Amino acid sequence: MRHRPGSPVVIQFLRGMARRSSRPTARHGRIVVPAAPGIRRLVPLLVLLALTGPVSQAQAATLDVPSNDYPTIDSAVDHAADGDTILIQPGTYIQYGQIVIDKRLTFASLYESTQQEQYINQTIVDGNDVDQLFFQNPGSGLVRFVGITITNANKAIVANDEIEVSHCVLTGNDADALSFEFSGYGYCGYSILENSSDDGIDIDARTGPFVIEHNLIRNNGDDGIEIRLYSHSGPQIEYQITDNIFSGNDEDGLQLIDYDGHHPRVFYVAHNVFADNAMVGLGCTADGNTVEDYNGSAMEEVVYVINNTFVGNHYGLTGGANMTVLNCIFADNSSTGVSHVSGSSIVDVALFHGNGTDIADSVIGSNFLYEPPVYDSAFYLQEGSPCIARGVAHYEWLSQVVLDLQAGEYQGTAPDLGAYEYDPDGPGPDPETNQPPVVDAGDDLVIFGPTISAIMNATVTDDGLPEGSHVTLSWSKDDGPGDVVFSDQHVEDPTVTFSRQGRYVLELLATDGDATALDRIEVRYVQGGDGHTTPLNETPTTCFEAEDYAWLIAPGQVITDPLASGGRAVEVAPDAQELGYAEYLVVMTQDQAHYSIWVRLHSSQSSHSAFVSFDSSAATEIPVSADDGYTWVAMPGGVTTTAGRWSLVVGSSDPGLRWDKICISTDNSYVPTDDGSGDSTEPGSGCGCAMDGGPATEQVPLWIFMLCVLVLLRRTRG
Repeated sequence: MRHRPGSPVVIQFLRGMARRSSRPTARHGRIVVPAAPGIRRLVPLLVLLALTGPVSQAQAATLDVPSNDYPTIDSAVDHAADGDTILIQPGTYIQYGQIVIDKRLTFASLYESTQQEQYINQTIVDGNDVDQLFFQNPGSGLVRFVGITITNANKAIVANDEIEVSHCVLTGNDADALSFEFSGYGYCGYSILENSSDDGIDIDARTGPFVIEHNLIRNNGDDGIEIRLYSHSGPQIEYQITDNIFSGNDEDGLQLIDYDGHHPRVFYVAHNVFADNAMVGLGCTADGNTVEDYNGSAMEEVVYVINNTFVGNHYGLTGGANMTVLNCIFADNSSTGVSHVSGSSIVDVALFHGNGTDIADSVIGSNFLYEPPVYDSAFYLQEGSPCIARGVAHYEWLSQVVLDLQAGEYQGTAPDLGAYEYDPDGPGPDPETNQPPVVDAGDDLVIFGPTISAIMNATVTDDGLPEGSHVTLSWSKDDGPGDVVFSDQHVEDPTVTFSRQGRYVLELLATDGDATALDRIEVRYVQGGDGHTTPLNETPTTCFEAEDYAWLIAPGQVITDPLASGGRAVEVAPDAQELGYAEYLVVMTQDQAHYSIWVRLHSSQSSHSAFVSFDSSAATEIPVSADDGYTWVAMPGGVTTTAGRWSLVVGSSDPGLRWDKICISTDNSYVPTDDGSGDSTEPGSGCGCAMDGGPATEQVPLWIFMLCVLVLLRRTRG
């Protein structure tokens, strides 16, 4: 699918990074920071992992957005207490002002509780060109962002205290995606930071520490990460920048901007891929210069560059005066692999291949390879690679131990070169073996009647193997209620015509004569709707109007009906010849809960029936009694499900059948009243005392209670 917020590509990357992090790879072991003569101070690389652990939030509350009490993110922030979680339900939230944060808060999608990655793409905060969208004040305490997409702001997140960003997508922002100001510090991991006009991550802070790991940082207008080394005299700031992919940024992947003097900082840059950045993979600039000039810097801050892959940049690495570069790959960098790694620095134990110039103006060792690295398109080493077991586990420089990997921290007899350890069971086949075509059927589509056609937008690529082969394409219908006609089944972008409304799955199959691949696209052909999501309230019962659907499928239509709740209902058109229905997307937050589902129905004929389907299950038929009004009817058996967003379909093939309200409850004794009136956004609206004499599920209004008392008194006196 396309690279966009909400596409499976995003989820595949996040899932892939999680897999990679679980592999036994060469870690960084103990790194000794050079100090005064005769002093050795051990610095464990993973000293900051506590930042990624769970946050204690005693007595913390969860505020659902949207809900009756908190219809917007802003309103939830205003009412939240220190330590609360703002749980954002799937949907797109357009902001019209800055969100100022001055207390410990967590902003999370349903991903945090369910670990279902689709919620990352389905929960989108649109900044609407706000200057600094999420602005954290100094002194707020830890603020967390988990599993959400943030787009279209100037700066998406501005940190002035401790912050954690995990499993998020920050895309298409006008300046920086994530900006650490004077007192900001913290964690960013397992996220995508892309397509910002300036930097993916901008760090101007004079405090720390920082852990930046397992991110995809790509296609930003300036640098992937830009760090200014402002004057600083406090405790040493540690930066752990590991296991990231920096690609396609318009200046540097990672840029360190030096200022005069030595300031207490140390950088651990390890197991990253720096690929196809326009200027430098990892660049150092002098004198506060943010414009890359390829001259490196005499910066004195300590930088460890261990087990990275630099490929396809203009320059791979421009260095500083106190930099250790070990176990790296420098390949196909158009100008220079390594430059200006000088002073007390060292470059050693590396592979160079296909660079314009391999090494220039640098202090170098003697342990180099000059041959193809043999990796796949994602830079995973393949069988037979000269990089396998050619790294070093222990290294001393200027009478100091600067690398000390322990047994078990790498595979084989020695560490490999580059970002990824060779794994015979890992991703990536032999690049010389024919691979199936890469098929992208395009983005999912919605078309609205009376339009009946859509043009596909697919992309198919191939490796050209076997020699002399060509790729053959074939479109087909995999699922759907009607007939599908393709203008040409054997091209990427045919025009597709649908005979009736509903949800279709189309399949694009590609073969090169030896290997095949396919991708699917979902097309919804509908009468109306916008994908609206209905969150269930925390109270046992939630009711909503029939016209609050996600999608409406003709011959379903919205009509005016004075007997209906709110004066409107959904009806199967009187002249209908086929099935009409509405699909509701409901968000349930309880795991393994049983829900009863009630629908308020009206039919003029006793032979009519409705059907209800939950989560694409087989439809359950519900007979409807003919009368002059509406009747509440329960879906037999209800449903038991986990937390998540689920599809509920209500419809009929009987002309004239109507429904005007739906109630969903975890109270299995619940029975709604026959009155469908009331505010449908309130929990249990239109749902009062039980009709069967059972307990009421909602409070009876005081005036009704007093009226009942008066009637009883009259009868008693009589």
